[in-house]
Amino acid sequence: GGGWLGELGVLDFAGGIVIHTSAGAASLVIAIMLGQRDEFEEYHGEYPPSNLPLATMGGALLWMGWYGFNSGSAFAANSVAVSAVFATQVGCSMCALVWLGLSWRSGKPSSIAVLNGTIGGLAGITPAAGFVVPQTALAIGLLCGFASYGGVRLLKGRFGIDDALDVSSVHGITGVVGSLCI
Repeated sequence: GGGWLGELGVLDFAGGIVIHTSAGAASLVIAIMLGQRDEFEEYHGEYPPSNLPLATMGGALLWMGWYGFNSGSAFAANSVAVSAVFATQVGCSMCALVWLGLSWRSGKPSSIAVLNGTIGGLAGITPAAGFVVPQTALAIGLLCGFASYGGVRLLKGRFGIDDALDVSSVHGITGVVGSLCI
């Protein structure tokens, strides 16, 4: 606290602006600087996963750790910490469902889409986790799901930017959306 954004009245419960928005912006810059990988056009930017079980395990560990991160930002074992855990679960689950539905609609449902949606929801709810009720967390997850999925499609499909892990959309866009939703 005490920074210039705080003096302007900006709320950020667990660092969503400084962490996720910054990581997304940095990822976008690096992806543009590095250019496309080989066979980007052949795969339309959607390379097949090299180790799906390992990616799933990593996503599950990240999801589990996020509870400690968001609830720990309450700096106490109190109702704010409990609310942050619940908002985290609701927000990321909704975002994951949006990603699953949109990927299914495009004819390519996958567990990678669910993982991206889950991580996007975690990043999106982080700035608001301790400040919102479950219904708002649901709405934030919904908005983050559509925004991040659309961002991936736009950056890869329209602009040909090869962000290998989709960090610019999954962290960056959701970090902005979650911050604006407070």
